[in-house]
Amino acid sequence: MAFFDEMKGKLTQATQTTAKKAKDLTDIAKLNGEISDAERKINDLYSKLGFEVYRLHQKDEAPEFADIIQQIRDLHTRIEENRRQIQTINGDSNCPNCGAKVKRGVAFCAACGTRITVPAAPAAEQQPGVCPNCGAVLNPGSAFCGSCGTRVE
Repeated sequence: MAFFDEMKGKLTQATQTTAKKAKDLTDIAKLNGEISDAERKINDLYSKLGFEVYRLHQKDEAPEFADIIQQIRDLHTRIEENRRQIQTINGDSNCPNCGAKVKRGVAFCAACGTRITVPAAPAAEQQPGVCPNCGAVLNPGSAFCGSCGTRVE
């Protein structure tokens, strides 16, 4: 009987040790999660603080921030240049009335309803059977483009 009592004691101790280790691991995982959450919040606050410093000093160009402010301006300029290149590649334009982005071949601005007119391509560039405005293939004998509504001759 002593053998079984001793085995029972060892088994109980092993179970308690395993349970404690499992609880410790759970507690550590929870604490690590809280640390990560706090670090993420700190980084968000750093970002907000940096933006506020930029916003406050972008015009007065405080000497201690001048280099960083110029780098931000340069990046904004590069972003705008890239956006213009994307618009050119896509054939998009801006509405002459409200400035909203207008896709190629659209006859009216979706934002304000202004009719979008695209200057006709020079005669040398125009292809017969193709709309000079949007490039869509025209139906034979059509007076207007079926895609954008441009009058064709």
